[in-house]
Amino acid sequence: MREYQSIWTGSSSYSLVSDDKLRKTRVVGVAEWEHCGDNKVEYCLAYDVSRNEGDENALSCLVVIKMTPKSNGDYTKEVVNIFSMEGQHSTLQAKFLKQKVKEFKPRVLVIDNNGLGVAVTDQLILDLNDGNPPYSVINDSEYDKYKLENSIPIVYALKSQNKETRNSDMINHFMQVFNKLDVGLLKSPHEGIKDLEKKIKRKIKDSEELANSEIPYILTDNLCEEIMNLTYKQAGSETKIERVSRAIPKDKFSALMYGLYWIYLQEKKNKITKRQSINWLDYCMY
Repeated sequence: MREYQSIWTGSSSYSLVSDDKLRKTRVVGVAEWEHCGDNKVEYCLAYDVSRNEGDENALSCLVVIKMTPKSNGDYTKEVVNIFSMEGQHSTLQAKFLKQKVKEFKPRVLVIDNNGLGVAVTDQLILDLNDGNPPYSVINDSEYDKYKLENSIPIVYALKSQNKETRNSDMINHFMQVFNKLDVGLLKSPHEGIKDLEKKIKRKIKDSEELANSEIPYILTDNLCEEIMNLTYKQAGSETKIERVSRAIPKDKFSALMYGLYWIYLQEKKNKITKRQSINWLDYCMY
């Protein structure tokens, strides 16, 4: 794993991401609360589900990743908002997610479908009488029988034990992304608010508006704290992570890892499609 240039922290453990790499990714100035309006831009919403209702250390987290396509099939990836909430009933979590889908109009909603995540997915595919349509799962045929006429195909039910989304592969990819500085995170609260004020061309003086505006940047600080609290180790051919302090959760890290890996799978598909298109064009010319 030395190719990831991680910091040595002990005889058998490594930091998941170096402090220097993490700091250099904090380049996104303005948080977003809805789709930016550019038809070329897509969004990936990735959700890690709280394990315990009422446990203040067990939080659910939604990470919003903005995807701007490149000519080679890859995307410029920017984390433009983070939402965090204490564990709630699965129906309330599903309604929250549907509201965020309505606001960001994402390409996909990636959800941790292990444990309690199954209950949230089960709610997402229903009509919850909240003004939002039911969803359908795009990567698991077991859910096909629950499709309704107006179901929106948007849920990617991620399971870390599946071959396509093995936890070890997702961890390795996460480290690669940060090693290559291939993702942008929101700046610090002070820097972010300055950029926001430049955009809106006014000083934010109202204390409530300022507090609300700072939330995505503060949660990004928390995300970075979670990442720096993680070490990785090799167990045979498997890569595993461990928390240095059990008091620091990893819900934000997990949500980001899920989203980045789905984007990686999509980038692979894009490149295959691009190659096939080029080969077909060469065949036609011949």
